[in-house]
Amino acid sequence: MTDAGFRNVVAEPVEHIDRTLVGEAVLGDPFLERSRTSQLLLISENDYERGKRAVCAAIVQGKERRVETEFATNLSLFGTIGEA
Repeated sequence: MTDAGFRNVVAEPVEHIDRTLVGEAVLGDPFLERSRTSQLLLISENDYERGKRAVCAAIVQGKERRVETEFATNLSLFGTIGEA
C-alpha cells in the first residue's frame, strides 16, 4: 500500500477464530468453502479438492476407530488500512 502512495499503513488483527469442530461438523464450517476464504483461492482446485477429501477421510477413519476427529482452528485475521 505504501508503494501505491498510501500513508500511515497499519495491519491490525480484526478477528480471532479459536475453536474446535468435531467430526462432520467441520463440513459446515464456512471457512472450509473455497469461495469464502481468500487464502484457499491461492491454491489450485485440485489441491483444494484433495484437502477436502483428506478431511472427509479423517472423519471416516475416526468413525471406524470409534473416536471423534477434532479439527482445531486458531487463526488471526488481519485488516490493513492506510490514508490516501
